Amino acid sequence: INPANPDASVDSIFRMVDYGHQSILDMVPVAMFIDDISIWLAYYIWSLCPTAGGQESSTRYIKISPDSVISPEILGIPTEQIGEWGKLVDRAFESYSTALNFWEAIAKKNPEVTKIPSSLFAENSESTRKKVGRMLRNYAFDRARYFLPLAAATNIMLSMSARGWVQLCQYLLSSPLTEPKLLGEKIKQELSLSTSRMLKHAVEKTSIVQGLQKEFK
Repeated sequence: INPANPDASVDSIFRMVDYGHQSILDMVPVAMFIDDISIWLAYYIWSLCPTAGGQESSTRYIKISPDSVISPEILGIPTEQIGEWGKLVDRAFESYSTALNFWEAIAKKNPEVTKIPSSLFAENSESTRKKVGRMLRNYAFDRARYFLPLAAATNIMLSMSARGWVQLCQYLLSSPLTEPKLLGEKIKQELSLSTSRMLKHAVEKTSIVQGLQKEFK
């Protein structure tokens, strides 16, 4: 160890214990918040990380706006199909809005179907009224969200080992689609803050590329 050059000394110690090995990554917990990705990409990430801890912004409790739709360029929609794609997205949101209005009307007309305790309706405090209003909206959100297009934006929070993040990066960077690739690069930037020596593993993998090509075929 050279006290005059501590950075080089630390690197030499890490090399000696092979700190750059992937197995070390299992001992490095990392949590990340990922905002403004498509609902589809959120589903895809969960399929790749089924044991990760975390949550997605629930469409059961949040009204999703057409303004949140991810741009067709990021989603990789071919230029000649953007017009047709946009019409489908508009139709999906029209159906979503219609369903919301329908179920909100049902909830107001027959509040017993919502399973909200009748005692809450009897209370007249402002906090209780707000709570009941929120529960009535959630009842409608829960039934209308199936019309949402997968291009709408959502947010997720994930907590897993650095090795899990590296493996996720490998899949995202190996994807033929634009949005996963962009997210893979952003995750690498965040990993560089805590596990910079492991970035050499967070790369596109030929085997994954070939596997995805076969799956699509």
